[in-house]
Amino acid sequence: MSLSVNTVINQADELLRLPDSALRVFELTQAEDTQLETLVEAIQIDPTLVAKLLRLANSPLFSRGTDITALDRAVAILGYQEIGQIAVVMAAAKEFDKIETELLQASSFWSHSLTTAVLARRMASQCGMRGDGVFVAALLHDLGLPVQFALCGNEMTAALDLSIVEDDISLITAENHILGFDHTCVGALLCQQWRLPDVIIETARHHHQPSKATSHQETVAIVAWANIVETLGTNPDPESVEVYLPVVAQAASIVPLEMPKNDELLSAAQQEATEMLSLF
Repeated sequence: MSLSVNTVINQADELLRLPDSALRVFELTQAEDTQLETLVEAIQIDPTLVAKLLRLANSPLFSRGTDITALDRAVAILGYQEIGQIAVVMAAAKEFDKIETELLQASSFWSHSLTTAVLARRMASQCGMRGDGVFVAALLHDLGLPVQFALCGNEMTAALDLSIVEDDISLITAENHILGFDHTCVGALLCQQWRLPDVIIETARHHHQPSKATSHQETVAIVAWANIVETLGTNPDPESVEVYLPVVAQAASIVPLEMPKNDELLSAAQQEATEMLSLF
């Protein structure tokens, strides 16, 4: 018998415990009166987080050509909102090692998530958006997938088989058919449980149906587009493209997006994501 979505969320919350240090950093970045010194002190409690933030500040995604060696400078470059959300993402990445399965390896999951995040941030910039929250929302858009693979392995195997056998059925449709819910629901509920920002919750819930987002619709649309570009890869077969056309159309009705005409954008994002993967 399949688990209910509430049972899955409760089991996931028991299994995946974010460290207090990460949650403290996140809470400080959400407060309007947090001083830089206070935030730096909270980050310094976790040397691993310090090292990863410094490496991220010096990565191609944020680097401005100058080596960043001071934590306060890294915080200034990354920004309070990004710092808080990145702290949660990196803590989650460590926790997700606990639920790695043969069906979904952690390295593959974060490779997809990172490439999607890089694509989303690049497109947000091209569209003239500030991009606040885009990168982290894209990183966590598929949060529900590893949870379902770990806690609903048999059902997810059946869903995978169904989506492979039936060319016109996507994985998310197969999940709903077999489980009665899908990874967008699980991901959004888990983000709510962790009290993450609305932009992350909305993206997790609606990245397969961006037109249904009630807030942060442009961010959701861009992440939906980036997810499809990364999922299809280069030279996709027409049947695969056909499955995703409704989502592409929804995203394009919100933000002027088109599918790439060549591999240049995706290849550049994949290379950047590969360089960053060691952070996660």
